[in-house]
Amino acid sequence: MVVVLKCLIIRPQDVFEKRMAALEGGVAAVAASSGQAAQFMAISTIADAGDNIVSTSYLYGGVSDLLGFLRNIYPLLIRNSGFPDIQSVQRYFNPRI
Repeated sequence: MVVVLKCLIIRPQDVFEKRMAALEGGVAAVAASSGQAAQFMAISTIADAGDNIVSTSYLYGGVSDLLGFLRNIYPLLIRNSGFPDIQSVQRYFNPRI
């Protein structure tokens, strides 16, 4: 019975996040249950409405699918450059207002 109560009071994820933050010298950490959940958290934290995301077709397929999904539900401008070199990608950059 004590074990059950302890699990209800302290989430195992809490312990993991605190240990990861301490290991990396950070203040806090966030754990995700999958890679795509981590990608979504990263993109949704960084991007604001109207932002321009420049992508390339050389990304892992799950990232491309996620960006296509985000394009449909959020007001983001997501453009795919299709080229791996920085000179061809730079033409898609625009200044943030």
